[in-house]
Amino acid sequence: MAQLTCKDLSLGYEGHVILSGLNFSVSAGDYLCIVGENGSGKSTLMKVLSGVYHADEGSGEILYEGHPVRYSNPNEAKKEGIILIFQELSLVMQLTVAENLSLGSLPKKGRQIDWKKMNEDAQAVLDELECPAKPTDMVSSLPIAQQQMVDIAKALSYNPKIIIMDEPTDSLTNEDIVVLFEIVRQLKKDGITVIYISH
Repeated sequence: MAQLTCKDLSLGYEGHVILSGLNFSVSAGDYLCIVGENGSGKSTLMKVLSGVYHADEGSGEILYEGHPVRYSNPNEAKKEGIILIFQELSLVMQLTVAENLSLGSLPKKGRQIDWKKMNEDAQAVLDELECPAKPTDMVSSLPIAQQQMVDIAKALSYNPKIIIMDEPTDSLTNEDIVVLFEIVRQLKKDGITVIYISH
């Protein structure tokens, strides 16, 4: 059974057709690359899948693990394991790596933040990605490739089943792209489905 299926999906905006009768299917642990020119609707499709946008009423359906879904917002999709990593990094530059990874779920010891656990948890995820950044590093001080790895680490903190990457190589060097592809291969080995958008 397919993990995620789109059937006859369409979306229009102010009289313009963005998506029309789109169909695709992906199974758990697959790697799917969606390629197209700028403006062809790639990012729009991913935002529909992750609850940022909504497909037109009656335009088809999205099936996730065999059940029809229509997410009202990205948090609903996250709870079910669908995470979109936006082209623009979703990090707070003025916070540390560990603080970014713990936003919304700060570990507590009594009424106090458990900084030791926060840093240890962050280090475990960074080690998994072989990211050289330290939990206590300010995100603003990191090179762009490491910032992107931190954004992926943030996605992994939600225990995803599907990670959608929206044009992640745009601001990377060739060496950084090699590192990114190694991460994608590792995610696939871990059974995480990766949907990769590129032009």
